[in-house]
Amino acid sequence: ENNRVLSQTAKNILATNPDVLVIGGWSKGYLDLLQWLKSKRNFPIVSVYHSSLFHGSAFADEVYWGQMEGAYKQGLTDVLGFVQPQTAEYYKHVRKIPAMWVPHTFAPQSIAYKQPKFKIGVFGGMANILKNIYGPHMVAQDFAKANSDVSVVAPLDNSQPRETFLQTLRGCSLVLHLSHLECYSNTIQEAWASGIPVVTSAANNGLTTNNPLLRVDEQSELEYFEIASNIDAVSLYQLINAVKGGWDEYSHITYEIYNSLHARTRHYLYELFDGVCAGYKTGEYAAPRPHEFHGLS
Repeated sequence: ENNRVLSQTAKNILATNPDVLVIGGWSKGYLDLLQWLKSKRNFPIVSVYHSSLFHGSAFADEVYWGQMEGAYKQGLTDVLGFVQPQTAEYYKHVRKIPAMWVPHTFAPQSIAYKQPKFKIGVFGGMANILKNIYGPHMVAQDFAKANSDVSVVAPLDNSQPRETFLQTLRGCSLVLHLSHLECYSNTIQEAWASGIPVVTSAANNGLTTNNPLLRVDEQSELEYFEIASNIDAVSLYQLINAVKGGWDEYSHITYEIYNSLHARTRHYLYELFDGVCAGYKTGEYAAPRPHEFHGLS
């Protein structure tokens, strides 16, 4: 039965004859599928991994790293990509595998408006201790107790439909995302897309203060929202208070930075995939340089 499904999937892919095939993440059966495609395809394959080196057994990722690398070394894939920029750099310079940074992005939405209630959103996955939800939730609740115009939004249901989640997220004034372990967060970008400031931890700096597509001044602006220690309750409380007091300005800054990041990411990805298609013919692959897009906004 598995062979039948894999065979049919391979046939469906070959029938579409894509310019490039992108495998997002890695899962059981991908290696077998690539074996089916190996001798029949005439298009490049890019595998894009959505974890950093430090996720490991915390999210059951380590079982696939060997398969993913092995597929590249066997020629089953042509480009090894990572969503987290520093992981791509590590592979290039330390593991000597010419990996590429392949970020993702979300379209900007209408900018959030100031609400009568200042809503603090605590997101990140309640079930996993490495997402560091409970401490920020407690600090947010204490802040709400001291301020009658503040409420806390902390969804317990991690399986809600995407539109429901986005509606909840976009109703917030501020989001706390202080994960101990992160890659290139969807939640942060989806909040930014509506001009909602996000308090982040250093685990997120591949997206925030160390993002190659952001200019130094933009990284510095985002550094304001990054607390030095994601277990420092006092600093978190003070930062929540500061963002509440200057929300209009901070929302505008967040929205402007994200619009620029989104535009640059799109241009970067267009150039990257054009280069992959060209490289498939020449056997030489080179990623674009992120700093060359800093003039776009």
